Amino acid sequence: MSLKAILDKTIVRIDTLPELDLRLASSSGNLSCQECGERLIYKHGEIRIAHFAHYAANPNCDFSNETREHEETKLFM
Repeated sequence: MSLKAILDKTIVRIDTLPELDLRLASSSGNLSCQECGERLIYKHGEIRIAHFAHYAANPNCDFSNETREHEETKLFM
């Protein structure tokens, strides 16, 4: 899960742009990963916090997978 993305060649934080702008950038394919450059999508729902996710899984990108802390936390649930 990532909270930063590249939009128009600038790194943006998810909490600095209006949700509508993020949804439009996501649907038009204008968000990319700061690590690998692959396309990202904006996700926001009623249960999960807003975050960016890879459009297609990229096993070579550290941001494409869940963090170790996240995986360890799920083991305790």
